[in-house]
Amino acid sequence: MLQLAMPEMSEALGEELGKGALAVLSRYGDPRHMLRLGRARLAQVLIKATRGAWRERKAEQILFAARAAVELWEGLEGCDFAEVAEDLAAEVRLIRSIESELRELDARAAGLLGETDPDGLHLSLPGFGERTATTVPDGWATFAGSPEPRRSGPTSA
Repeated sequence: MLQLAMPEMSEALGEELGKGALAVLSRYGDPRHMLRLGRARLAQVLIKATRGAWRERKAEQILFAARAAVELWEGLEGCDFAEVAEDLAAEVRLIRSIESELRELDARAAGLLGETDPDGLHLSLPGFGERTATTVPDGWATFAGSPEPRRSGPTSA
């Protein structure tokens, strides 16, 4: 949606929509609203959302992209910026919901990892963090040097 309505905006906001981009698109998805907001107020929104990482320079880039979108669609049928803004706000809500669920799942996985590997062996493997360590099969603990191999199913003596 964003790429079609405001082609320059992807370059200004980046391909991966971070907190600054989501803050702008959730409230000011209509480029005309961005332009009315102006550089100083848009910069305030960005500074707050990104903890200062995005400032006046980023606001200028966003306003440039907003101006380009308005000029692109001026006099043409097919782009209702009010509807675009509603759609973008809905997409931002979905992104935030998914991000929230992922944080919950990561926390749950970290808790389960703590239960299944209290010594932290999985996390000690090169290249493994909390997310990837939860994917290590239980049998790998023996391969990686766990002092107490875990076995499943019946064993013969």
